[in-house]
Amino acid sequence: KERLQDIAHSFDEALAAARRVPPSATHAAVQPVDKETLLHLDKSAVEAYLNYGTSAEFDAFFGTHIAPLCQPVLSSGIFKYYFFIDILLTTAHFVNGLGGEVKDLALEVAELESSLRQIKTTEEIYTRTRQILEEGLAFRDQQAQGETLKLVAQAQEYITQHYADPELSLNDVAAYVNLSPSHFSTVFSHTGNETFKTYLTAIRIRKAKELLCTTGLKVYEIADQVGYNDPHYFSAVFKKMTGVSPADFRKRTTSTTT
Repeated sequence: KERLQDIAHSFDEALAAARRVPPSATHAAVQPVDKETLLHLDKSAVEAYLNYGTSAEFDAFFGTHIAPLCQPVLSSGIFKYYFFIDILLTTAHFVNGLGGEVKDLALEVAELESSLRQIKTTEEIYTRTRQILEEGLAFRDQQAQGETLKLVAQAQEYITQHYADPELSLNDVAAYVNLSPSHFSTVFSHTGNETFKTYLTAIRIRKAKELLCTTGLKVYEIADQVGYNDPHYFSAVFKKMTGVSPADFRKRTTSTTT
């Protein structure tokens, strides 16, 4: 070994090799267990699962990448320690890459160390591994949700500032928040519980109500100020949204205030 801290690995390899030697071959040359087989955790697979996986896919992930390591993990306290530390630190590194800190993981190293001696079966390896990785998934999804909310808020602010532009389109707003139109449409609808068109129309009609109540502008002038080139279309949309025409809305408002 090149490093002092790898002596524990050397001991595990020697112990495993000794267990493989048949009694009649005690003095024969012993081939050490392949380190890649005994001690290798595919961290790239763990990182890929944390980046793109879901809880529903954990069983398949475990069966492919973790289950083959369970027997050596259970046969060695040292290997068990290094295996779970690798899982924990890979998850912590992933969380850190998303802007989080190790403290954002509820399961800390000290707690893990104290619980290792209780892990004696494949099922217990499964449970603890899943617990660690799902903390990473939960942090990832929380961050993604936060980013989505931020993008939608930026889009809504942009719409509020540009609703009077009759040419304002979903493509314009999608470009502003650096998303494809189709992705933006899906994100906006799912997060805000209304489509882009519904949101834009609601802002325009709300502003039109305000102008009808507080100014003497003609209906066609108000239509132009809230983003409608065609006053007839504006009146039709207004009536659909409020149940009355712009003129009737103004009359009702005026009679109420007087």
